[in-house]
Amino acid sequence: HRASLFNSFVLAKEAHFNVEFTRTGQDWNKYKLLISPTNHLLISEMEQIEDFVHSGGNLYISITNGLGGWATYLKGVLGAEVEDFIVAPQKLVLQFQERFGGISEGRKMTYRSDTWGYFQSHHKPENERQYFTFLKPISARVLATDQFGHPALLLNEVGNSKVLICCFAIEYFLSNMPRVYRTDRTYRIYQALGKLCELEFPVRCNHPFVELGAFESQEDFLLFVINHERFALQTRLLFKRIPNYVSDFLKGDSITLGENGEIPLSLEENGVRIFQVKP
Repeated sequence: HRASLFNSFVLAKEAHFNVEFTRTGQDWNKYKLLISPTNHLLISEMEQIEDFVHSGGNLYISITNGLGGWATYLKGVLGAEVEDFIVAPQKLVLQFQERFGGISEGRKMTYRSDTWGYFQSHHKPENERQYFTFLKPISARVLATDQFGHPALLLNEVGNSKVLICCFAIEYFLSNMPRVYRTDRTYRIYQALGKLCELEFPVRCNHPFVELGAFESQEDFLLFVINHERFALQTRLLFKRIPNYVSDFLKGDSITLGENGEIPLSLEENGVRIFQVKP
């Protein structure tokens, strides 16, 4: 679904991942993490995903086992087998059974399905219905359950690779929740997986609605900081390695960094700041 792909992109941006779109047949060796918000995939696509994981790549995948999304084919990398699936209930509550990155044990995240009545659940086109898949862990461990105690988020390890599995199309659920990003914290799941996979973050920001982008040259790079909020906000940037020099690209003013490589930052509503950074 396009909605799943869009929301997956938004969540990855909120987690401050450096995001690219790819497709089967392309070289995935340059990627450390592959995000697939659905398992409605061709056999050739699933085979390339398997090869990617067995070659040391990490995977996030949302399982939607209705309508021919055959998660069973990926059993070897998921570390779990499909027992059954149902049309999703109106509300799903994800409750963490252990700490995962910055998400504490006991933390709950609530999602609402569009399965609000008989017509929508039985007469809506099948490829637009929402499902919950019952997975039986084999080698995977359960990170979170739903409100009924069923496994909802699992983590499997294949060699050095990490595979995170969501038992429902969490990204598609978000598309049916009005104004969801005002309160949603699903990006923290992506963020925790990124940390587990040791993704590189040269610059961090503590606000999910602030987008970071860089254009690099041999000597320096331009750092774009974009506020997607409709109001002004205060945030901070944290450099992994303290650069030799940082300046406001438009004003030319030198920027003083804190001891830990921090820059306090004020951003106007929908505002943009550009910094020149010399490592």
